[in-house]
Amino acid sequence: MNVVVASTTTGTPALPGKTVDRGSRCGAEPQDAPDSHHILRLPQELWDEIIDYIDHDQAAFSACSLTCRAWAAAFRPHLFHHLRLTARSLPHIQQILHSNAHLAKYTTRVIIDYEGNPSVLSQLRQHTVLANVLSTLPNVTQLKLLAMAVTPSLISALSTVSPHIRELRVGCLVATSLEAYVQFIRAFPHLRALSLKEISSLLKGHWDVYPTLLARVMHQRRLTYDWQRATDRLCAPGGGNHCTALDAILQNIPPSLESLCLESQAWSNFHVPVSHRMDHTSVRSLELRFMTPMDEYWSPVFLWHTRMTGIREISFHFYFPVDHYFERVVSTLSSMVLSLRLPQLQTVAFVIWTAQTDSVEDYTAYIELIRELLLHLHEAGSLVLRILWASHVAEIGMSRLVN
Repeated sequence: MNVVVASTTTGTPALPGKTVDRGSRCGAEPQDAPDSHHILRLPQELWDEIIDYIDHDQAAFSACSLTCRAWAAAFRPHLFHHLRLTARSLPHIQQILHSNAHLAKYTTRVIIDYEGNPSVLSQLRQHTVLANVLSTLPNVTQLKLLAMAVTPSLISALSTVSPHIRELRVGCLVATSLEAYVQFIRAFPHLRALSLKEISSLLKGHWDVYPTLLARVMHQRRLTYDWQRATDRLCAPGGGNHCTALDAILQNIPPSLESLCLESQAWSNFHVPVSHRMDHTSVRSLELRFMTPMDEYWSPVFLWHTRMTGIREISFHFYFPVDHYFERVVSTLSSMVLSLRLPQLQTVAFVIWTAQTDSVEDYTAYIELIRELLLHLHEAGSLVLRILWASHVAEIGMSRLVN
């Protein structure tokens, strides 16, 4: 068994080389002349290398942009790589982009987050502004939607960027008809990665956890607070076909999709399609988060009826504390993997999201259990156990189970 331990610190690892003294001018010695900051006017190739290196670290971008004038010119535009649009910030960002149109070309990732103000009526009023902002961003390829109500005006507002989106992450999405979900997913014809986190959680009914968006929709439509009736409103009519929001989306995902991630709130309300099996041969990677005791029942059914014969890697995610159900669920998953026809399967990964105080050694027993239950994959060197900190996405260890 080989164990590879990754970085355990947050943020961007330090670049090799000379440490910059924050008290000096751009790393120069105190006795240097004031005009010496041109020394750090680096070649464009090196700027590009540094920018790519810290691409996901907004704090590092901000720190670099405050170093000196030369660094400010290179790094400040890239502070707009990642835009978070909220009900409060949307008008302000619109004004900034209107006054500084050259910044729009740097934005590649956008989060539209209405969790702070999930009122459907408020969202409807802002769709014109949202459309204006998105129309100025030509290079957006990654989009994340939080607490969104699917309406025709939302789909229209997204239309300027949706054809270019390659990665879509969805959380707290709700609509009042299955057709709305169909129109929504069809607006993204070139997706390569799709993550569905909390679509059906709103339909399934955690009233104490999610009292926001669906409650407002139900109130506006004068629906009863009976969750089963609310769910029935989103089921397709006809003899026994229990189509849900997840079915509507999965049946209409584009053929370009290669990676699919589903969280338990999205698929735990999955109903078996009666008349057909959904064929998604383009999908190469499937992640299922987070496994619970109920998943030993739904997961085999779900995978059987979605038929992803092109899968090369399946990841099963568990959230700490891993309880007594772990062995039972892993046993079910082992039988399922054996029975499925996945000719291209290369890796089965078990990912445990754990407390920051834990170490890889704390999970030796789970490594042995997985190896024992999935002996056929262990012998082929296809089993992986990854340990992630739950407080922030940082891998503290990876074990590949080999002979």
